[in-house]
Amino acid sequence: GCGVQGADASAKAGAGGEAAVMTAKLVEAFATEDDDHRADECCAVDDVPAIMLMVAIAFLIVVEDSLLIPQCSVKHPGLAACSVAAQLLLLASYCRCLWLAPAMIPGASARDNAAYWDALERLTPGDGFPREFEDRAELRKAARAKFSPMAGGIVRVLDHDCVWIGKCVDEGNHPEFLFFLFFAVLAIGLYFCVFLAVHPSIGKVLVSTLAPMTPVQIYAEARVLCVACLLAVSLILSVLGLLSFQLWGAAFNVTTVELMRWRREHALVPVPWCWGGEQWRHFAPYDRGVLRNLYSFLAKRRSQDAAAMLRPNEHGDDDDDDD
Repeated sequence: GCGVQGADASAKAGAGGEAAVMTAKLVEAFATEDDDHRADECCAVDDVPAIMLMVAIAFLIVVEDSLLIPQCSVKHPGLAACSVAAQLLLLASYCRCLWLAPAMIPGASARDNAAYWDALERLTPGDGFPREFEDRAELRKAARAKFSPMAGGIVRVLDHDCVWIGKCVDEGNHPEFLFFLFFAVLAIGLYFCVFLAVHPSIGKVLVSTLAPMTPVQIYAEARVLCVACLLAVSLILSVLGLLSFQLWGAAFNVTTVELMRWRREHALVPVPWCWGGEQWRHFAPYDRGVLRNLYSFLAKRRSQDAAAMLRPNEHGDDDDDDD
């Protein structure tokens, strides 16, 4: 009898030891993968596109203020003043986007930390990572919160990681980002108005770039203006498309990562671009009407409103690898 009991005790101790070893290996694997994931993603921020955008904006402003505004202010002082004001608003909104810190979800919660490790210890071989936690931040997920590689943590209502400003666009700076796009379109549009007011005949400017003229300064200025116009056209086309999409997302309370997720999970189903129907409620579960959506967007209350909603969360509580 004693021998059998000893054998049972040894077997239980061995099973307990194997379970402990398996848990330790599993936790170590997750920790190693998490560290590698963070090192690969959080350090992969490329500042070149943001620098290129700053240089392009500065180039257009310098060209307009030095070659166009002085002549325009003589015949059309109101137009010149509006153009300069749009430039200042563009620079202010751009600096505001860069200055605002990401809307990070604070960590160091003893309760969440204990729940995180408890969930890991309860995993069995073959189980996936606990869905209520974010494996790259070791935090419990909040409604519509996503991990941002650029921010290096979970942020509230992540829209996308924007390479053109070198920061993530989230609940904290999303309205400022939208204003930046709007003032960019306004400033570039007024640039074309000032250009046409100073040079009504574009053909003469183009001819001036084909052959040297006297004085040489006219030839150089014509080439600079043509380069600036080409740059302005490319910028306004790209920014106008992005502004249209951002306005649509703000009006219907849908973010870029939520749209990407829908496309990934419903590859054969077209995106419902307007409200109404069961499919729309599944696509945009946080839509509460255009006016309320815009108020929530501008007041930066999207995360609070999402947490207060009782309907199932289709977008914010699952893993999303397209952040």
